[in-house]
Amino acid sequence: IRNSYAVDVMNNYTFFETNHISGRYLVILIESKIELPDLIIRPSTMADKVSNLLLHFDIKLDNRPKFNAEYILESGATKPVCESLLTPELTSVIEKQKDFCLEIRESRILIKYQHEMQLEESMNLLAIGKLLDYIIKNKS
Repeated sequence: IRNSYAVDVMNNYTFFETNHISGRYLVILIESKIELPDLIIRPSTMADKVSNLLLHFDIKLDNRPKFNAEYILESGATKPVCESLLTPELTSVIEKQKDFCLEIRESRILIKYQHEMQLEESMNLLAIGKLLDYIIKNKS
C-alpha cells in the first residue's frame, strides 16, 4: 500500500501520546489476533483526486458518498473485503471526524488524527477503536 509506514514504527505500544515539533498527538494501536486486510484511510486532498484519475488507487465504498468524498481508502484487498470491515456504522462515525487516519497492516491497527490532539477528539478516537474492535470480534 502506498504511504504505509506508521504501523511499522509503532512496535508493541497500545496507547500513547507522541510529541511532534511543538504539538501533542494521540495514537492508538490495536493488535488483532484475527487476520485483517492491509488498508489505509486518510483525508482526501485535491492532489489525491487528480492522481486517482490516472492511478485508480482509491476504493469507493457502495452507498457512502460522504465517506468516499472526504477520505481515500487504499488496500490490496478487494472492495467486498474492505466493505465487510468498514461497515456503514463505522464509516458514518469516521466521516464526522476531521483529519482522521486509520492504517491496518499485518493485523495491527493504527488510529490517529493528523492534527494536534484535543480532549474531545481523544475520546472520539477511543470510541472508534472500541467500535472497530467490536466489528472485528463479531466479523468471524
